[in-house]
Amino acid sequence: ARSYNPSVNVQIYSLDTIAMNLSTSYKDLVRDYLQLPIDSGQVVSIDTFIDEYDQKALQGISTSLNNKFFHRENEKDELIHSLHSSEFTIIVGSPGVGKTKLVLESIKEFISANTDYHAFCISYKSCDLLEDLDMHLDTDKNYIVFIDDANRNDRLRQIIGFKNKVRTGKLKIVVTVRDYALGEVRQVFIENAPNIIPISKLDDPQIVDIIESKPFKILNKDFQDAILSVANGNVRIAIMAAVYAKQTQDLKALSYLSDLFDKYYASLISDTEEFESELNLKCLGLISFFRNIQYSNRELLEPILNLFHITYESFVDTTQILDKLELVELNYGYVKIIEQNLSTYFFYRCFLKDKLLSFSTLLDNYFHSHESNFREAVIPSNNIFGYENVMNFILPDIKKYYRTHQEDHDKCLQVFSLFAYYMLVECMEFLYVYISNLPEPSSTDYIVDYNENDYSYTQDGILKLIGLLLEHPSKNFSNVIALAIEYGRKIPDKTPELTHTLKSSLEFRRKDENSRFYRQRTLFENLIGGLKNEENLQT
Repeated sequence: ARSYNPSVNVQIYSLDTIAMNLSTSYKDLVRDYLQLPIDSGQVVSIDTFIDEYDQKALQGISTSLNNKFFHRENEKDELIHSLHSSEFTIIVGSPGVGKTKLVLESIKEFISANTDYHAFCISYKSCDLLEDLDMHLDTDKNYIVFIDDANRNDRLRQIIGFKNKVRTGKLKIVVTVRDYALGEVRQVFIENAPNIIPISKLDDPQIVDIIESKPFKILNKDFQDAILSVANGNVRIAIMAAVYAKQTQDLKALSYLSDLFDKYYASLISDTEEFESELNLKCLGLISFFRNIQYSNRELLEPILNLFHITYESFVDTTQILDKLELVELNYGYVKIIEQNLSTYFFYRCFLKDKLLSFSTLLDNYFHSHESNFREAVIPSNNIFGYENVMNFILPDIKKYYRTHQEDHDKCLQVFSLFAYYMLVECMEFLYVYISNLPEPSSTDYIVDYNENDYSYTQDGILKLIGLLLEHPSKNFSNVIALAIEYGRKIPDKTPELTHTLKSSLEFRRKDENSRFYRQRTLFENLIGGLKNEENLQT
């Protein structure tokens, strides 16, 4: 072509490239023109799901699902009852409390007693799910579909849409979700009235039962105490620590969780030099933050890599190395880290602890558009490595970002929606200035009634932030209540949503008993004070 016309640009595609593009981006063409529907392996049986999960456990990178089922009989009974009575069930709890194990045990018991049901799990690989669901689920049969970590599955609405298709058989959907992401997932299901089952952390004696059992058999009291200290109710971390303790007999290694993760994951890889390679770690850090990176899309990926001084070619080459080290999965042109704790570890190490990648650069370029990614990276880092430890690393960058956008009301709300407890002084000042500057109301007619679903899809940004601050008692708690009431007084139209916010944020929880119901008492002290002063809103 160039010999005929030198100005013609020629791009050559190998057969491998064409095949990869067809399988990743043009599966509909393969189906329609080649009559070859591609099963992406995302809809799998319970046994296959456990085998895939336990393959990582054999590598030591995750904890097995084949260990003994402990201390969740009441929750299992509740979930089985929900499978009988509800079409949608959400299991919510903090990371590592055993949500996945609970669901699998419950589904297996349910289908053994209800043989007309079949069960499938979603082994998500960043591809569309509809075609796989169509291939595996007949419209006239009864199924249970389990989606683990639903907050990390951006095709969740496809599954709900699939359920809404015309079918004669029953389809029940069970999902697990981390507690901090419940609101996000609940919105997806809001029209389906899901049954929500909360799962609490196990207490120390219950965790001791687990680590004393086979295959761990940690019977030494000193080792048990060290494991309980780092686990803090997290079964997954307790098992990880037990495995490491059994392998090394090193009590000191259990003292610091960050060091434990360093030693634990490094011990899994024979080539420690590859594990410690700065380029490898940088690539792992980026993958951990973006969760699923389409490495086959150069146009999309290269601007991200340029910000962190990584070339596209070196990133693609590195993903192949990381795949061989079994730290990432490569599926249909996407790359992701194989296990959620491992992903949290690499984010913490690369962006925070070792500062191989700039957290400030990440904030400046992606916070506005990728807030959920920050939430999925920072909150688990808090849970595993400690709130104060993480805060010390990132607080200067957050404050710098806030000062840069201080005049942008929406961006300030976005910052505080995630980092309010890192910047309580700035957050309270922001609320005080904003509410103080609101004009006095022309009407003092206050209506507190509301419908339960009125604020499921949209929510006032100020009240959403106040609701977040009401979740946990602090030295500023009475001021938060006062600001909430003042906001409702200034804007009477907001009082129904204010009532909804107070009710949903201050409903009684187990932890309130430990503080002698400080949050609720503070609210009633304010209301009673307003009643005595004949304030219209409190009255």
